[in-house]
Amino acid sequence: MSQILIHQVQKRIEKIQQEFQSRYKPLIFHMDCRATSSGELCIHGKVLTQKQLARVLSYFAKLPITPVIEVLSQKESHEFGNAPLGTPVLDSPYSGHLVSQILSWEGPFSLLDYPPVEGYQLIRMKDGTLGWIEKAKIKLQKSNPSLWEYLGPKVLRPISPYQKEMAIQTGKEWLGTPYLLGGRTKSGIDCSALVQAVFRDCLAILLPRHSRDQRKLGIRVRRREVQPLDLIFGKSKKEGYSHVGLVWEGNGILHSSKKQKKVVKEGWEEFENDYQILGIRRVVDYDSF
Repeated sequence: MSQILIHQVQKRIEKIQQEFQSRYKPLIFHMDCRATSSGELCIHGKVLTQKQLARVLSYFAKLPITPVIEVLSQKESHEFGNAPLGTPVLDSPYSGHLVSQILSWEGPFSLLDYPPVEGYQLIRMKDGTLGWIEKAKIKLQKSNPSLWEYLGPKVLRPISPYQKEMAIQTGKEWLGTPYLLGGRTKSGIDCSALVQAVFRDCLAILLPRHSRDQRKLGIRVRRREVQPLDLIFGKSKKEGYSHVGLVWEGNGILHSSKKQKKVVKEGWEEFENDYQILGIRRVVDYDSF
């Protein structure tokens, strides 16, 4: 086996580890170089997501090696747990940035096969969110079937006019709730969690946790075709962050506003003063019920 090749591989391992450490703190990554009995060089390791896997493979695309990389978020979990209502889910044990919160009645989350870091455990929630929670707050339990329906791209879920009205009423109950990035409770909620809550609590539909994933669902709708419960996606004109709201009764928009620091209902003109509209998606259909 060429020592030059081994040196190239080791250098690339060091480079990608540095990149991942700066981008995904802490290091959700492990990799080493091994030779098989036949002399073939293999790269063994773990990454968290498919996106990270694609990045790893790009580093070694032109080298005569075989990558054997495990994607932790895709691996079937054999351990499950729950935690108290509102338990913070962080993007890193070190940063303390809130990405979501545990809703204990939502059912158990999966414990991913990655060693605890600084007393925090890596988990995958029911809606697919990946994050870290305090290991001391986890109570192990058996998994159970999901109570909610998961929607995929280009899927419209039929609902009755009564369900539509109940969903609108559910949304009204969130008006005035403080804005909190990563929040999911009446103590504070962000824009995508509000959309998720309306569909989950009234229609038993579990949408993805984040707006970038919610935008992949349902079908595209033109502005002149909008109806209540359509998802409207925007980008802050001032700060550039992504945003999502719900088309509401009276052709208004219900959303958790970072600018106004609470859940509000406002008109299209007011909404467009702050956000560039990127698209509108429909995930439920009550006209054909």
